[in-house]
Amino acid sequence: MNPFKVIDAFAAELDRAGIPFERGTFEGSATLSGHSADHERLLEAFCAVAGAPVDREIEVEGEPWVLPDHQDADLLLHESGVEAVYGQGDTEVFVVSFRRQFSFEDPDEEYLGMHLFGLDLQTGGVPAGRVPQAQRWGYGGPPRADTSDEEHAEIAAWAGHVEPWAAAVRASNSWKALDAVPVVRFSALQSDI
Repeated sequence: MNPFKVIDAFAAELDRAGIPFERGTFEGSATLSGHSADHERLLEAFCAVAGAPVDREIEVEGEPWVLPDHQDADLLLHESGVEAVYGQGDTEVFVVSFRRQFSFEDPDEEYLGMHLFGLDLQTGGVPAGRVPQAQRWGYGGPPRADTSDEEHAEIAAWAGHVEPWAAAVRASNSWKALDAVPVVRFSALQSDI
């Protein structure tokens, strides 16, 4: 799979799950959006593309881009918090976000930039009491023998490869909050960072 086309693979997963969506663009980036309260099936669709292998060498505007073969070039991130609703004044909602982000180099190992596929689950309000804040990292792509699910030298909130990362997401307070404040809308974005 081309790392710049993960959103297309996600669209195929949504089709398989029977979750309707619309395609669009935002500031030149590909988007998907829809209305679904089934946060479990949305996470399953994300995990399907989060664990898929991607092409390590691609061409961008005629130039070779390389996704290095080390663990920090393909990461997962789970975050949550309160966000203002765009175009709706003071309205705030609770959002749970998932990212698969790639770091690219040129053939001489010079850094070129980062790119991501992201999924946001937007609720219809804000949980009562203390709002769960999450920041949980993991590895994207297939499991790697040279990495540990238990630890990462630079990241404290570490959860490992896709399966243990998803288990940590499901055990989190931010995920549990979705039972009290259901998801009403999801949006996905493929974009440079």
